[in-house]
Amino acid sequence: MSQIIVAVATHKPYKMPDEPIYLPLHVGAELHPDALPDMQGGNTRDNSSALNASYSELTGLYWLWKNCDAQYKGLVHYRRLLGSADKSKQHQKDPYEKLVDGPELLTLLSSKDAVLAKQRNYYIETVYDHYSHTLDGSQLDKMRSILSERCPEYLPAWDGLMKSTRVHVFNMFVMPAATFDAYCAWLSPCSMSLDRGSTQARWTLLLHVGLDA
Repeated sequence: MSQIIVAVATHKPYKMPDEPIYLPLHVGAELHPDALPDMQGGNTRDNSSALNASYSELTGLYWLWKNCDAQYKGLVHYRRLLGSADKSKQHQKDPYEKLVDGPELLTLLSSKDAVLAKQRNYYIETVYDHYSHTLDGSQLDKMRSILSERCPEYLPAWDGLMKSTRVHVFNMFVMPAATFDAYCAWLSPCSMSLDRGSTQARWTLLLHVGLDA
């Protein structure tokens, strides 16, 4: 059993981190099997790879949930990675030398429930307004209805997030396996319930709101 596995979701050839905790993962491999033949495919064992056009990197999240037994699990993107808090690393010229590594993550997770990407602040508009100006705000309303039916105890947190100007986006995080798996078990049925007739609604909402939802 590995101590930490952080999948790097990608759909095309790209430079990957050398740090051993990172696992390059071909999301959408079921749809495009020849794109990355030498990389771990997200279409092995229990998977949702065929739904990648609708769920984007969340198919990678599903693969980790079902197939990875590491003590800590996480997800990043080929173009978006988690930077180190170590100031000596932050001054490196090579961006791949600035990344968080295994020992640093273990230290952080010894006292934290999760490591997230840096919080984004929209300053002059709320999370709800920003999403509505960019995409379709009715998707947020539909998700709220789903939460009210499936898990109403989350509504205060949801409403607070929608009124806030701050949010963690991009589905990037590292967690203890138990927390990671519990989050996925909660997220999966909620995402499947979101406008079953609209793939656009599913992936845009979950991609942009992500963990804070």
